[in-house]
Amino acid sequence: MLFKRYKKKIIIIKSCLILSFFILSSTSSIVSSYTKYERNCSSFNEGYIDITVTQAYELLNTTHNGIQIPIDVRTDSEWIGERINTSYPEDPRHHCLYDWDDPPVLQEFIEQYNGKEIILYCYSGSRSTQAAEILVENNFDGIIYNMQGGISQWKSSGLPTKKGNTIPNAPSIFGPTKCIVGNPYNYNAKAIDPDFDAVRYGWDFNDDKSVDEWTEYNFSNTLQNITHIWYETGSYTISVIAEDRVGYQSSAWTSLTVLVIYDDKIDPVVNIIKPGKYLYFKNEQVLPFFNTFIIGNIDIIIHSSDYQSGLDYVELYINNERVSNTTDEDFIFNWDESVFGKFIIKAIAYDKAGNTADDSIYVWKFF
Repeated sequence: MLFKRYKKKIIIIKSCLILSFFILSSTSSIVSSYTKYERNCSSFNEGYIDITVTQAYELLNTTHNGIQIPIDVRTDSEWIGERINTSYPEDPRHHCLYDWDDPPVLQEFIEQYNGKEIILYCYSGSRSTQAAEILVENNFDGIIYNMQGGISQWKSSGLPTKKGNTIPNAPSIFGPTKCIVGNPYNYNAKAIDPDFDAVRYGWDFNDDKSVDEWTEYNFSNTLQNITHIWYETGSYTISVIAEDRVGYQSSAWTSLTVLVIYDDKIDPVVNIIKPGKYLYFKNEQVLPFFNTFIIGNIDIIIHSSDYQSGLDYVELYINNERVSNTTDEDFIFNWDESVFGKFIIKAIAYDKAGNTADDSIYVWKFF
């Protein structure tokens, strides 16, 4: 009986020892994990994380740990004067703290960066702390880092900055110049930024030199695409301007003329009205004849039309040599050349969709 009691106590003691071992192991693991995370961040606040400039640079020097976006909350003049220098897509963006006094501006910022990781910085860390607290109070849904010491400490630590700014070069534009109503068409632009800042492009599709649509930012001198649909026919001038991340725009727009037409598969109409099968003397019709017989000069009269895409132009040939061209539907050419023999007069009409039609007549001409 005594042995049984002793055995029961031993079992209880062993159970307690095993349980204690598991508790200590778990606690050690939790402490170890926390200590490891704590080494990566300076301190934790309610809703945001304070980090050093060195930790910020480590985050911004690679995208293997995700994309962290540095947000400069200083004034415009401070931002343009000097800012931290990190590469796209982790290059700095400017959002002045004082603009957030306007609720719509603050809300726009939150909507733009919700779900993202941002690193707030200012000159010394005071304004960025205010910015972090404002975002937390307004339920920002993302990770907020607050760079302690600001750009002042960043510079003191020998980390790279960029001073001033140079405007981007005028962009090049690429895309079709003849389009069909209702179909989507792709246009591309690219420009070199002398400071190698990220660049975006503003497109103007109605020639009023105001931006109708912006692309996203991308590397300098990288093609960026936009799609546009025209719903009315006509001749349009589209233009594009480049803007760097600092907010400077290229000094000039680059333009392209685009002709928008209907989906026209019908040929134009062209007719040689004069001469016909008559005898002509000095441009006057004398009498009907079995062939066209011309003495002296004569007016060649051509009528052309196209009721879909529209008439583009008309060419006139005599014996396969082009003697004239016009964009008029009704056209008169005075043939006053002194020649002798048989000739072929040919008119070719082109519409704006690229369709063609022709009409021809053989004539005899003397003098």
